[in-house]
Amino acid sequence: AIPGSAPPAGDARLVGRQAEFGRLRQCWRQALRGQGSAVLIEGETGLGKSQLALELVDGARRVGTLGLIGRCSAVGAAPFCAIRTAIEGHLESVAQLGDPAGLRAVVRSAAAHDVALIAKLSPLLAELLEPVAPAEDDPNMQERFVEAIADFIARLAEAHSAAVLF
Repeated sequence: AIPGSAPPAGDARLVGRQAEFGRLRQCWRQALRGQGSAVLIEGETGLGKSQLALELVDGARRVGTLGLIGRCSAVGAAPFCAIRTAIEGHLESVAQLGDPAGLRAVVRSAAAHDVALIAKLSPLLAELLEPVAPAEDDPNMQERFVEAIADFIARLAEAHSAAVLF
């Protein structure tokens, strides 16, 4: 996305959710100005939460922004499941463009010095990153792992000027 790009417009399928979508658009505009935020969309089943978020992600993708969609079950989900599925989904869609060397270069660049940690997130990342040495164990490993994932997503987003994660 280019700063000043119009935020996603929404869709007729968002009946009764215009106020919420307006708030998401406002967050989008702030993100384009470098003021990122996190938004929690909550409510009972069937109220359109997923559709609301998907409309924002789809609109963001239409203007060239990285749109990550992660899903997992609330019951028995593995740690980082939503983030793992979001990143894998993005990588799989990029892989379909047919430039494996380019994909590997982008992923390695985004992983930067955290290759061994990022590779632990998923088998697909491990395959693309080919870590030379396993990440060493230390008392702060969990914290370092979380920071490495956040940095990885941020670096992927920099290549697209912004990111939306659902």
